[in-house]
Amino acid sequence: MQVKIPLPKSEKFVLSSVIQSHGWVQLPPFSKSQDNTEISFALSETPKNTITLSQKQNKLIVRSTKKLTKRQLQIVSSMIGLDKTLSPFYTLALKHRKQWVSKMGMGRFLRSESVFEDLIKLVLTTNCTWSLTKTMVNNLCQKLGEPSSNGSWVFPSAITMAKKNEAYYRNVIRTGYRSKSLAQIAKMVASGKLDVESWKDHTQPLLLKKEMLALPGVGPYVAENLLKFLGFYDGLGLDSWVRSQLQEQWNLKELPKDARIKKYYEQFSPFQGLMLWCDVTKSWLQPEKSQKFSK
Repeated sequence: MQVKIPLPKSEKFVLSSVIQSHGWVQLPPFSKSQDNTEISFALSETPKNTITLSQKQNKLIVRSTKKLTKRQLQIVSSMIGLDKTLSPFYTLALKHRKQWVSKMGMGRFLRSESVFEDLIKLVLTTNCTWSLTKTMVNNLCQKLGEPSSNGSWVFPSAITMAKKNEAYYRNVIRTGYRSKSLAQIAKMVASGKLDVESWKDHTQPLLLKKEMLALPGVGPYVAENLLKFLGFYDGLGLDSWVRSQLQEQWNLKELPKDARIKKYYEQFSPFQGLMLWCDVTKSWLQPEKSQKFSK
């Protein structure tokens, strides 16, 4: 089947910028074309149905081997940020002479089909290299997920993950100190004690952040980056890689202090974290640059 979805007329949408927005495209269930203009994946409920997205002018082209339901199309749209409005952000960027932000259609993140998947993946980016994150996510999907028709795997459900204990994650998935957090979060979600999917409709980011920070293995870095996926952009989500990118861009001899970073990005409120991310990933969208997702 093929469906054409009209793209926003009031603000520029560039699918290739979403695909390259961060490292998720290098993780299951995603695969992409070499020129970053097309992405394919499968949803967890239908791992044998490959969904491929491309863009033709002001239309999103959705192709799949089987017919998608209205709900599935909504999930697909949200995975590429079509449920977010960025016009105010682009206006602010133009005000600060950052025309390239809107020109390249930056600001939308490639997201997983569920908040649970994004949360677990973010936990697996903490205190490690990007190559180790890829290894851990691949191990998790290959051992507990279902193989998908695009040659990858779908992410395991919370119910599936909850059946495994800390030792399994430590010894089989090789997730190190994160193993206890993975087991605990999965059990909380699977039991219904924690409803992370309801976060998509949350309207109070301060309360939401407090709830996130109460979870095992979730600190400010994970919480603030997950909040950005959910449309709350004031948190910076700083880590060593972001600091090193700013050091290079600002031509500093040492890593910038967090206070200095926070002070500089205050002028972009309430989009501090989103502007920071656009600044440090701008080079990824330049053809002459090789794309890297390293930390």
